[in-house]
Amino acid sequence: MSGIRGRHRLPVAIAAWIVSVLLVGVLAWWSGRMTLARPIAAQSTQTPLTVEVVEGSLGRSLTVPVRAQWELTPLTLAVSEAVVTSIDIEPGTSVDVGTRLMTADLRPMTVAQGAIPAFRDLTQTCVGSEVEQLQHFLSAKGFFSATPNGTFSQSTTTAVKAWQKSLSLEQTGTVLASDLVFIPSLPRKVVLAEGIRVGSHLTAGDDLLHFVAETPSFTAVLDESQMSLLPDKTEIIITAGERTWNAVMGSTTTSPDKSAVLGHLSAGTSDSICGDQCEASVPVRPDGTATMLRGEAVIVPNTIGAKVPAAAVRTNATGEAFVRLLDGGLQPVKVLVTQDGQSIVSGVSVGTTILASPAS
Repeated sequence: MSGIRGRHRLPVAIAAWIVSVLLVGVLAWWSGRMTLARPIAAQSTQTPLTVEVVEGSLGRSLTVPVRAQWELTPLTLAVSEAVVTSIDIEPGTSVDVGTRLMTADLRPMTVAQGAIPAFRDLTQTCVGSEVEQLQHFLSAKGFFSATPNGTFSQSTTTAVKAWQKSLSLEQTGTVLASDLVFIPSLPRKVVLAEGIRVGSHLTAGDDLLHFVAETPSFTAVLDESQMSLLPDKTEIIITAGERTWNAVMGSTTTSPDKSAVLGHLSAGTSDSICGDQCEASVPVRPDGTATMLRGEAVIVPNTIGAKVPAAAVRTNATGEAFVRLLDGGLQPVKVLVTQDGQSIVSGVSVGTTILASPAS
């Protein structure tokens, strides 16, 4: 009996094994079917990113200090020993023949034209070019009618006395060396030398005054890193109070202490940067010190036009720029300037809606 039961248990075990194998296979098949099933595609609801073309402006500038300075040329006293008793001009005054600069020992010091400085007293019988300069002065003031010849004659003495009478001076007929200040060309703007004031002692060899240049010089003060950003012939917009002037930077030099680069400015097509506003905006100082003004160095010129995001401008295979319209069309454009992620373009109208970026 036991042998019979043993023979019956073997087929049952085999059948159970077969069933388990089949069950594992079915489960594996079902699992694979679930894994390989194609997911349902999500329906996209994202709309293209668009932007409207607007009117705008773009540009870039760099703020730099500008030094405005009147160049001064000294005039030195040839001979004089006197004390200043009054001053009759303001710094930057334009003087001409007969202008009274000051009084020294209560005697007027008067402007005359001539290249030779007054180095001695002039009286009758003196001869020389300085006498001829004196005669030209007396003639210009209406006191001498003869032809200047460089000889201090009686007619010259008479003219000198008439001139002295007009100044309420003692009519001696002798012109002291301190009476006239000869300036080579007139009229000229002048400023008295630093330190000359009422009570100052005038001594031979001292600077009496300075000739002021016809127009001030303008210099932009920069460092090396700023210079690397600037284009050739950079435009500099100078602000002085409520006034603005345009200048162009030309040659450059290094400051004496090697700390800065000095860009020398010019007016471009005109003679003066500040024109008829110079004297009101840049004071003339006896010590020649500069006036510091604000300058804007133009790196990218300000341009007005149709403004779009720079990313909306694309190029084709030949390098031509375009923007994409809503209907998919391509609108050719020309990029005028790009700055800070924005572009000014021509070829598309303000108000047009375009796709904002290549991704859209």
